[in-house]
Amino acid sequence: MAPLALGLVSAFAFEPVGLWPLMPLAFALSCELIDRAPSLRRALLRGWLFGLGQFVLGLNWIATAFTYQAAMPAWLGWVAVVLLSLYLAVYPLLAAGLAWRIGRGKPVALVLALAGAWALTEWLRAGLFTGFAWNPVGVTLVPTPWLGLSAYVGTYGLGALVALAGGALWLAVRRQWAAGGGILAALALSALLPGADVPDGSDRLRFIRIVQPNIGQQDKWRPGFSEEAAQRLARLAMRPADDAPRLLFWPEAAVTEPLEDARSGEHQAFAELERTRAAALVRPGEYLLTGGIALFSSDRRRIDGAANSVFVIGQRGQALGRYDKAHLVPYGEYLPMRPLLSAIGLSRLAPGDIDFVPGPGPRTIGLGHWGKIGFQLCYEIIFSGEVVDRHNRPDYIFNPSNDAWFGA
Repeated sequence: MAPLALGLVSAFAFEPVGLWPLMPLAFALSCELIDRAPSLRRALLRGWLFGLGQFVLGLNWIATAFTYQAAMPAWLGWVAVVLLSLYLAVYPLLAAGLAWRIGRGKPVALVLALAGAWALTEWLRAGLFTGFAWNPVGVTLVPTPWLGLSAYVGTYGLGALVALAGGALWLAVRRQWAAGGGILAALALSALLPGADVPDGSDRLRFIRIVQPNIGQQDKWRPGFSEEAAQRLARLAMRPADDAPRLLFWPEAAVTEPLEDARSGEHQAFAELERTRAAALVRPGEYLLTGGIALFSSDRRRIDGAANSVFVIGQRGQALGRYDKAHLVPYGEYLPMRPLLSAIGLSRLAPGDIDFVPGPGPRTIGLGHWGKIGFQLCYEIIFSGEVVDRHNRPDYIFNPSNDAWFGA
């Protein structure tokens, strides 16, 4: 059970605890466990147990989300965490197996193979079966000088660097001084490389007002609560009349009624009314960027689907642009195998029986002197390489999130 315990301990390297040195130490001990494995099968098992421990603890927030689904008992959330972790642990299993196969009896080769295999399997985890890229080990380097290397190697490359650091420690303990010291020296020098060139947007960004109404998930979709939510948002967005123009940022799904509705007649009128009410505090030269819902209809009568969106709203309530979330959360924003799961009472976590439809992908919208802004919505920001439109790169990114799902 040592690999399982090691995986549990390694999870404390992630936020909110953030003890980042635990991760390279965990990789150092993992190298020893893999090297000592008497067979490929045992090496695979040790990698799987390590991943299981790390994911069960690191994904505990998923259990909290289940407490807001009235059709499901709260304990089912922990079942979901364990079941998901049983699958996700397959990727550390593969990394450990590759490292054992390539590096058995050859410590330096084992370290290099584990680092490369870890980066490869994290990339696979982010893409297979809709992908689940949460907690790549590279994010533990956020408080360190190595974060800037992400401009050169990306998120998964940072994960390989963490594995290399742990492997170098292991080599040093085994008195492989040349290899271990060489890797550590290279890592130390790499911390001196300049990071990405970030444009100075301080003059613009100091006029952004971020509104957080602190609405719990138990209230957000409660009938009749939308008026209270609107009052909170308006109160927090108010400003003195002589203030300079601002950008107003509201959270994901800040407005729970549709802000765009493809159905005809009163439905469109009601959506327009919602946008006008939301824009009541928008002055000349300002924009409101808010999370909201867009409804689709092919025949202008029945709803075909919905989009979890960010709207750019002008002074008179006009929608000047919209970003539709592209990477949706299974069971949260849409329900796979809906007829079967709905029949046994396992509806999706978000209220209603309409699934969200994925948008086309990253989008950049120009906001005049405010510059160009890109969008991501909540969870989809974790998918490395899928964050911005590479042909029209934004100056900055707005990523609203409804953290009430997780008890925040």
